[in-house]
Amino acid sequence: MAEIKQYVNLDPTNPDELKDIKPERAGRIINVTAKLNKKKEGVTIVFEIVSGKDNVYPSLDKANFSNEELKGLYKIRKFLPGLKLPMSAKRKVITDDEGKADMSFTLSNFGGDEFEVKAYVLKSGNKRGKEVILGKYIVWRRIYYQVSRFKAGTVGANWKGTLPEIPNIPWDPIKKEYTSKKRNIELVDDSKTDLITRYKNILVSMDPYNDLKKSVKEGYDAKREPVSMRVVLANMIADHKTTLINKHIVIERKPKTLSITSGQLWKDSSLDLGKDCVLDAYVQYNENDAYRPIKNTFIYAETDKKITIRFDLIEQSVYEASFGKKPVMAKITLRLRLLDGSTNGLSWYNAIWLAHNSMHDNTPYSNEGKQSTAIHEIGHFVDMVDTNQETWYDEHGHTGDHCSTGLSIAEKKLTEYTGLNGTCVMFGEGDGRASKITNFCEVCDPSVRKSKVRITHNMPNNW
Repeated sequence: MAEIKQYVNLDPTNPDELKDIKPERAGRIINVTAKLNKKKEGVTIVFEIVSGKDNVYPSLDKANFSNEELKGLYKIRKFLPGLKLPMSAKRKVITDDEGKADMSFTLSNFGGDEFEVKAYVLKSGNKRGKEVILGKYIVWRRIYYQVSRFKAGTVGANWKGTLPEIPNIPWDPIKKEYTSKKRNIELVDDSKTDLITRYKNILVSMDPYNDLKKSVKEGYDAKREPVSMRVVLANMIADHKTTLINKHIVIERKPKTLSITSGQLWKDSSLDLGKDCVLDAYVQYNENDAYRPIKNTFIYAETDKKITIRFDLIEQSVYEASFGKKPVMAKITLRLRLLDGSTNGLSWYNAIWLAHNSMHDNTPYSNEGKQSTAIHEIGHFVDMVDTNQETWYDEHGHTGDHCSTGLSIAEKKLTEYTGLNGTCVMFGEGDGRASKITNFCEVCDPSVRKSKVRITHNMPNNW
């Protein structure tokens, strides 16, 4: 029996969505034809569609039944409220002068659902002729993804080393997770531009109006929307916060190092050393002196926890006018940018960004970790996690819909899930530095099969 892939999320009238697929293999409606061996007009052909017993909902779509049949079924439902539509439906069609009969049926939206279509001649006395199987239709969905990677970059002044281009990740395990267990979501590489501008070494996830926009727009071709997904492979994705330090210290004409106890300094090596984490810096040499700004070129953050101010480089006239050449007790005011969380991926509209490095310790994520993140973020693209399933949650330290499979009853009651070990790829926690969960759990699996994979949140026109 021929198995036929039917891509139900694609529009048969839109060539950009079809790519290498014939129009008849797109959309939920299938058109089938039965033809007699000899041309004969007026022969009754009976078409039948049968839903697979392992379908998400074995009941057929109501479009496969006549109005009279539906009225009869709805009357029965008054007495049997839980009654569902049948798993099979039959239709009679009269052959034309070529001995052909045509029929249309409607499939489900659900990945992996199977529908067998057959036909036979209805002979006199309602006898069945030889049954012919026209095909078994399997529900598939398709997503076109476009990957771009950050180019190599130049480090800022006083940094060492280079910023190499971001490597791609192996996509086969990611694709396999979406096709396995009858999920039948086919990921098709439709990349246009491989390397894109490295606007900054670190993309700020909570400031999505600058570099995130620019990186996702460059090289993106929107013609396959609403079934296309943008993927940007970036270096780091993180958020920052600010802190204010007011401190009296003894200074003299040599470098002065201050330890930072309130967090980890924000360090973007694509900027000049110090400019990334030092927002403002002032010194007051005595109580009667005005606060004097300290130029960023005199401040360095060479570790995650220490700021060095080069008082030996600051203009000599400033010192001598204030206190000569002797050490002095002065007041330092610093407004600093600190790391407020590093993430290995995020999704926004029809785009996902995947990080190569963790800003917490500047170590690369493993390929397994990045693949897990990609599966997770694509899950958001297809509207996971279903809010109706028992393991759904949001917040708890993360943004968006996630799955709590694997957490204990006590753990689910916690305010944050950071550091806990969920057992589903749609759990919100995970650092990506080592191999982690790359599979959808059994609770999420039906939701993946039921996802329509036709989004309404395309890339905004003003990006």
